Amino acid sequence: MTVSEQLSVEYLTKLLGADATHVNLKYFRSNPGVDSSQLASTAVEITSIAEQTEADALFVIEDVAICVEVKGRSVSHQARGGHVQRLTGDLRSTVGEATDQALRLEGLIRTNGGLWLEDKTWLDLSGVREVRSIAVCIDDMGPLGTALDELVRGNVIKSDRFPWIVSLHDLAIIAEVLDRPAEFLLYLRRRTESEVSLKFWAIDELDLFMLFLSGQLYVEPDPDRVSEEFLGVRPPSGGDRRRHRSRAVPTRVMTHTDPLDAWVYYQEGSVEEPAPKPIFEAHPVVLSLVDFLQDGKKPGWFRFSADRLNLAEDAQEGLGRGIKRLITTTNNDRQPHNFFVGFAGAWGYPSLFIGTQPDGMTQMAASHRLATYGTTKKHQIQSDRALMVLFDQRGSIRSVRYDNSPPGDRQDLDALSDAMGLLPPEFMGRPIPPSARRATKRLNAGKKKRRRR
Repeated sequence: MTVSEQLSVEYLTKLLGADATHVNLKYFRSNPGVDSSQLASTAVEITSIAEQTEADALFVIEDVAICVEVKGRSVSHQARGGHVQRLTGDLRSTVGEATDQALRLEGLIRTNGGLWLEDKTWLDLSGVREVRSIAVCIDDMGPLGTALDELVRGNVIKSDRFPWIVSLHDLAIIAEVLDRPAEFLLYLRRRTESEVSLKFWAIDELDLFMLFLSGQLYVEPDPDRVSEEFLGVRPPSGGDRRRHRSRAVPTRVMTHTDPLDAWVYYQEGSVEEPAPKPIFEAHPVVLSLVDFLQDGKKPGWFRFSADRLNLAEDAQEGLGRGIKRLITTTNNDRQPHNFFVGFAGAWGYPSLFIGTQPDGMTQMAASHRLATYGTTKKHQIQSDRALMVLFDQRGSIRSVRYDNSPPGDRQDLDALSDAMGLLPPEFMGRPIPPSARRATKRLNAGKKKRRRR
């Protein structure tokens, strides 16, 4: 148990580019029958309504919290031999318990914005905007780990929220392959989204991982739900609905790990033929922005970078063209310009604001101008997070601002929106849906796929 917990934290530290905020975190959970909301920061006499428990690890990176539980117990010999009752019991004591513990911590953070620690001090996590859970197991669970909905129906997982269930081996391999923390956050989102579990059937976690690297592990969100949830999103057309239905079909994932196997064998010296390391495919403009944000961990470097990597190939290319066009326009007329793009989807409504600084304007003035526009527009469309990036005439980034303040009523921003003459949300076009290339019936690993450039 000790070794598996240590290794899990080491692999996740490498994937996330940050040390665990807490290891072996001791905190208070509500007693049976007590609503978790009673453990808010204003709670008194917490020992009368709660008991102490422990989490293996908690990572807090910017505004994202990742809850980790590790089960160092293996499946019994009887279960491996086909004893159904023992297999059921072992799954509940490994996958089930790890899931319950991780989701319990996740639920307290979501509900109360913090935790009561062992010494009865309050751990403030009110700045957290996204919470994910990971359950690490010693054994490879095979299809059970990739079919989360089946575990729910089998009463192994007793929640409609899913953690990422992964073996220690697969976690180690993924930690060796991924190059950017934002790539890992995006993978966590994809793997813990229920629609992915319902639509993709796979025997091996690493087959899904390789599918993710090629940009195909994706289920497009329901356009009706997106339109109802977010302002500025036009009602879906019949074509939108037909496209969603045609893509939301079960997909059997075959073997996609041959390139990964070749690279691993070459790395360990089993074969002499060189093999490249698999990489996450994305447009160079998007990768350059993600790498710029990650260098020095600038505002929005983690969560918003995952939002950018979530874009479809054509959306990434369109973003690159838009930035170049804006810089060209500024070079021609020596005036500041800006544009914004919204990406409403399954994980909120991120909005990206790009602005330019002509040579005759100070960086402070140009940055203030973009921030005023971005903050006002973010409020108007009720976007939950926004990144504002300022470029100079040579295409270099001069400043970055990240705003993840929750949407709400702001009369001052309403008045400023009117004064600026911003187009009302009901007259705006539909924000670009974040999506990725995806086959709709059967993914054949033997066919050559067109690579993103």
